Amino acid sequence: MKRIRTFAWTLLVVPAIWGCGKSEVRVPVVPVTGKLTVRGEIPVGAQVVLHATGHTLPEGVSPVGRVGEDGTFTVSIYGAGEGVPAGDYVATVEWFKVVKSPEGDVISGPNVVPPKYGNPATSPLKVTVKPEPTALEPIIIR
Repeated sequence: MKRIRTFAWTLLVVPAIWGCGKSEVRVPVVPVTGKLTVRGEIPVGAQVVLHATGHTLPEGVSPVGRVGEDGTFTVSIYGAGEGVPAGDYVATVEWFKVVKSPEGDVISGPNVVPPKYGNPATSPLKVTVKPEPTALEPIIIR
């Protein structure tokens, strides 16, 4: 009986101890929203990623947003709608437009955004996130 209690106690205590040393360091964030059109279309499902310039982000996080039915997106590094740290960024955009396969299945097609917009080294999309909630200028890709 003593052995079972010791085992049960170990199952409770060891995971708690492991969790103690792994606190996530979070940086302050502000809400960031925007609107995107690609060649006059609303690119539903397109991905917008912000790449920090002149400052760093916590390792393993990327500010990402997905374009909705109305063309708007919200960018966040931790969870939906939380936001990103203030600072300057280069935005990249990819849109794998949904198409029908020859068999009639709906699948992700090729990226229909010009390649320069998918690379932070060549993207002309520069944005600044202010220290308060920020609505980015509309992004229009022709």
